[in-house]
Amino acid sequence: SEDSGPRAIVLSIASDANEKYTFEALFRSYSLALVDNATTEYEFIMQFFVSPKARQRITGSDMARMVFSHIFDPSMRVGEQFLKAYLETTYDALGVLLCVRIMSQLASELQRRQVPVLDSYVNSMNMLLWPRFQAILDGHIESAKRLASYKAKSKIDTQPPAIVRRYAELASSLLRLNQGYNTHVVALSLARLRTEVQAYLTHVADGSSDKHASLVFLINSYDLLLTVLYENGFSEREEEVSSWKQEFATTVMAFAESELEKHFGYLKLFVVDAERQSDIAQISADELGRTASVFNGEWRAQISAINSSIIQSFSNFRTGTEILHIVLGQLIIYYTRFHSLYDKRIARRAASASEICQPVGVQTVMVDIKKYRNNF
Repeated sequence: SEDSGPRAIVLSIASDANEKYTFEALFRSYSLALVDNATTEYEFIMQFFVSPKARQRITGSDMARMVFSHIFDPSMRVGEQFLKAYLETTYDALGVLLCVRIMSQLASELQRRQVPVLDSYVNSMNMLLWPRFQAILDGHIESAKRLASYKAKSKIDTQPPAIVRRYAELASSLLRLNQGYNTHVVALSLARLRTEVQAYLTHVADGSSDKHASLVFLINSYDLLLTVLYENGFSEREEEVSSWKQEFATTVMAFAESELEKHFGYLKLFVVDAERQSDIAQISADELGRTASVFNGEWRAQISAINSSIIQSFSNFRTGTEILHIVLGQLIIYYTRFHSLYDKRIARRAASASEICQPVGVQTVMVDIKKYRNNF
């Protein structure tokens, strides 16, 4: 439209300034010039070659199209050849999609001006653009699929691989170019590519014998993806963001359980086994006391060890803090369940509770955990 950006590139000015332009800029400039000239020519034809009465009939419109085609067919063929030459060699999905959006905007402008004589030209250009866009995206999808077929290394690098940032930047650009259009082809292709990238990341993680490193690798990769998407202004309303956010949350929870297994495995095991008992009296009072004794003796040191492990694993302050809170939050949940079991079991025991080791209070543990809130 008239106010949607700079007008057509003027060759003499561009040459004097020694400026270089991308294909999309040149394509837009050519298309703008074509539309402006087509509008002027169409109005002239309607005024001088079609009578006022004929303008109200289909025959008048057909006559105008015929005259216009005779004059403008060579110019339109130049545009088609210009685009074909570019599409034969380009692998730039974003450039092709930009050209699609340029045609869409020009079609809207032609409709606003009530100039119907370029409809077939717009359709033919889209017929060239969309298949090439799909072919390029299919190539990216196949490339990601091939990556997942290679044998993964047993020793894993916990930092995100290059494909993660490349994918995140491409996805952000595709989403931005699809805003206001919601084209199914773009959304479907991006969803297919996302599936293959996820498969690749899972493949790399599964190839490692170090479960801790695998989880850190996945979390760091998901975190980078989400960071790029958020920086580009996208929220969880977008399927792309919500999908990766779900993967991130699931993996963080798995990491939290893994950390607790490493540092408080005995507590988790006791709570899970005890809660399966149909009668609270079936819980061993001696085992209850031993679990409380072990926890009392090492809980501060183990929480400190968890904090150190997370500091070393995650360089992103925000992510590390979030994960630390989740891990320690899970610890509080398990310990609260342990305390509940302890209180119920003691209530059913005839002997004095003093015979069983008294566990440290939940509130005491929570106060100590708060010290780590700003330590990461």
